[in-house]
Amino acid sequence: MPNTTRPITSHAGGVVFRRSSYESEYLLVRARKPPDAWVFPKGHIEEGETPDQAAVREVLEEAGVHVAIVASLGRLPLNSQCAEMFLMAYESAAQKNPERECAWLGIDAALERLSFEESRTLLRSAHEVASSMP
Repeated sequence: MPNTTRPITSHAGGVVFRRSSYESEYLLVRARKPPDAWVFPKGHIEEGETPDQAAVREVLEEAGVHVAIVASLGRLPLNSQCAEMFLMAYESAAQKNPERECAWLGIDAALERLSFEESRTLLRSAHEVASSMP
């Protein structure tokens, strides 16, 4: 019989965007492992946190930015687990330095820099939603 068990949602994070004068830019962070990979900010959901609370906290910790959740983007597979991902609008920079190297990139450059195909698929979906917003 095939295994129909759904992966555990253990992480949460976001596709963060901001509008520049001519296009939307997306926030990527350098992964811890492997350190040459570029990913979206995300991390473990702590006890007592909802996925959206964890996502906002992780973006602040990893990238040093305050965000507002705009929409749910669904789940991103992570080996035997998954991350609940959200489209997030940039609000402001935090006082503290981010934990990771960060890059704000236009859609084409972000798609090229992302290290995993699942992340590129997620970014395309997020870009459609962000582009349809006023």
